[in-house]
Amino acid sequence: MSNSPIVLSARGLRKTYTSGPQHVTVWENVDLDLYAGESIAIVGASGSGKTSLLNALGGLDSVDAGAIEIAGHKLNDLNDKQRTQSVSYTHLTLP
Repeated sequence: MSNSPIVLSARGLRKTYTSGPQHVTVWENVDLDLYAGESIAIVGASGSGKTSLLNALGGLDSVDAGAIEIAGHKLNDLNDKQRTQSVSYTHLTLP
């Protein structure tokens, strides 16, 4: 897929949740390039941060560190309309 353009790029992502005095880092140092026409699967145990990662990549949730770009544009610079026209994903539960 390296001949295809990168449509989503993530660098150095980190997400931490805080509950009282406790801080739980769900994931850190996440790097991802998704090329046009490519399909990926994000798999892992329950509670491992899959949905949190998808929500961050789709602009539904923030990250504590790192940067996400959609088609070369910083995700934080896109307005709601631009973001919804650029990002979609399907959640599937497989047996």
